Amino acid sequence: SGNYSSVPIFFGANKKEGSYVYSVLYNQFIKPNGLDTDKDFLRYGFIPYLMNAMEISNYYGFKHIISQNYFDPGQIGNLETMIAGLEDVLSVFFFKASAYEMV
Repeated sequence: SGNYSSVPIFFGANKKEGSYVYSVLYNQFIKPNGLDTDKDFLRYGFIPYLMNAMEISNYYGFKHIISQNYFDPGQIGNLETMIAGLEDVLSVFFFKASAYEMV
């Protein structure tokens, strides 16, 4: 109707909220396709895959920012060491960014 009232909003974020998205991604895509042990995919293809999944075009520079800010040197390529960074990235992509955009 267009007749809206301004109301206060309470907004917050949790540290491990990306773990849900990671578990779905792992169980429905990574593990069934054997990508959990594919070091080439994990090192060179995983972050670009996530960018494409989020419909981020021309992501080359952004890919390096993600790598530098969410992973320690040497982690990319080993899924076990990547989990914490992936959970953080997925939390930003799937929960925080859309919520901040809404607010």
